[in-house]
Amino acid sequence: MSLANCSETNEGSPAGSAVARLPKFLQPSAAGQLVRLGRGHDGGYVLEQSSVSDADALVGLGLNDDWSFEEDFTARNDVPVYAFDPTISRKIFTKRAIKSLAYVHRPGQIAHSFKVLNSYNSFFKGRRVHEKKYVGGMTVEDIISFRDIFSDIVGRDFQRVFLKMDIEGAEYRVLDQILEVSDRLSGMVAEFHDIDLHMDRIEAFVKALPLRLCHVHCNNYNHLLEDGSPTAIECSFTRHERTGPITWSLPHSLDQACRADHPDYRIEFD
Repeated sequence: MSLANCSETNEGSPAGSAVARLPKFLQPSAAGQLVRLGRGHDGGYVLEQSSVSDADALVGLGLNDDWSFEEDFTARNDVPVYAFDPTISRKIFTKRAIKSLAYVHRPGQIAHSFKVLNSYNSFFKGRRVHEKKYVGGMTVEDIISFRDIFSDIVGRDFQRVFLKMDIEGAEYRVLDQILEVSDRLSGMVAEFHDIDLHMDRIEAFVKALPLRLCHVHCNNYNHLLEDGSPTAIECSFTRHERTGPITWSLPHSLDQACRADHPDYRIEFD
């Protein structure tokens, strides 16, 4: 686990890294104690500790083979977890582990396959539930609507839910439904994809959300456009009110480049 934390300071952005330009409405405001949860590089997020401490449940949309964020979150606040991803299951990981035994010349692959299987079996049990479903705007077959997650699965028992969302572009189908339950959120981290095509929708969502944007990070797996605009960003929101601008440059010292072999993008706001 990577339970890093930091106060409102930053050692500076990477020298010589490319500059990503974002509109002013995406400039975060002052934050309290920031922490990084999740594995190094892609899969980890920087967020405000208070939104973790206040949560009484965690909803995770999108897992793949990485639930390190959920592990780090529950290490700080042991709440029920409701995770959604149809591309994985205990059965799938078991098949992968058995299949890996054929690659005796790749012991690292075998070790990784069994490590993932054991980690899945260890984490997802009891109050930590994995549903094999996509998340979208409506409930049909293998898709569950975000609205039904909060009404039927999470229910009304939890009034301070933390939301983690990385669903590869499907986020735009659920933004309105997130606003419907936004009074029940302690905080949120979300990755927005193809933002050059959806900037108006992101702006409307950020301005309507009764949570405050406290951190922004660019995904450097995606190239910058000619005008310097990134196409994928990670945004962190918190319910705690604070005033004033951030006192550090971005990326923050807790940030890690999603693509480890490329420098992180510095961020400037127009």
